[in-house]
Amino acid sequence: MSADVHQLQARLQQLERRGAAVIEVAACRHDLAFALQDSGRTAEAESQFVTAHSEFSQSVGPSHAFTVSCLLNLALVVWERGRLAEAEQLLRQVVQFRVAAFGPAHPLSLNARGNLLDVQAERGQTREARTGYRDLLADTERTFGRNSDLAVAVRTRLNQLAPPRPAWWRRRA
Repeated sequence: MSADVHQLQARLQQLERRGAAVIEVAACRHDLAFALQDSGRTAEAESQFVTAHSEFSQSVGPSHAFTVSCLLNLALVVWERGRLAEAEQLLRQVVQFRVAAFGPAHPLSLNARGNLLDVQAERGQTREARTGYRDLLADTERTFGRNSDLAVAVRTRLNQLAPPRPAWWRRRA
């Protein structure tokens, strides 16, 4: 067990014993979930993210930035564990919250949209992903510029989804 995990588990127990505010417990649990994930203990990390999300939701509401960030991290662990359909559903919620709060071209919204599209692409939903990446590219270019690293990364992902050209398209020398 890593020192960080052990320290955070001890801190969490301390907070729970003394009846600390729910948001303080949730924040510590969220940190513990990250430490567990970093040490490869994704099942335990997922469990802690689920509980932290519930605690954040209870203490600050379902659309608060802390709650939505925790939901994003839960989705990423679920994705890492190979449950793509569930990850997609969670990421759709994150996108919905972030776009409503910040607009579609805000960096946090762009990040959430990119994660959702990556999951869709991995699930083989290339038509939806292609359309989404085009929209994401336009918003990324508007926010960061056409030649920004982020725009280049989105363009690369979009190009990787491009349908292969038919054999007759290739020119011969």
